[in-house]
Amino acid sequence: MPRPRFIKTHLHVGLLPEAIWTVKPKIVYVHRNPKSVAVSFYHHSASFTGYKGTLEDFTRSFMRDLQLYSPYHEHVIEYSQLSHLDNVLVLKYEDMKQVSTD
Repeated sequence: MPRPRFIKTHLHVGLLPEAIWTVKPKIVYVHRNPKSVAVSFYHHSASFTGYKGTLEDFTRSFMRDLQLYSPYHEHVIEYSQLSHLDNVLVLKYEDMKQVSTD
């Protein structure tokens, strides 16, 4: 494909292709407040996967990393630990929203 090329992924750091560490492409990692993620993920699960439990039950299992696509917190920590690299930019979604409304 012609440049600029990009890959959107939800992979954990350990599952990224080996070439990431040698080619060193620019990486932008955006994460959200865990409360927002839990609520959004609950509605997604209820709508698309048929989750029938309550938001409270879902949130408890989300906090314990028992939901599909877990663990969320470890995922954020792994990418945050890469923020010192020149090719990695770690952003919080809420910070981006605040800047756009200022």
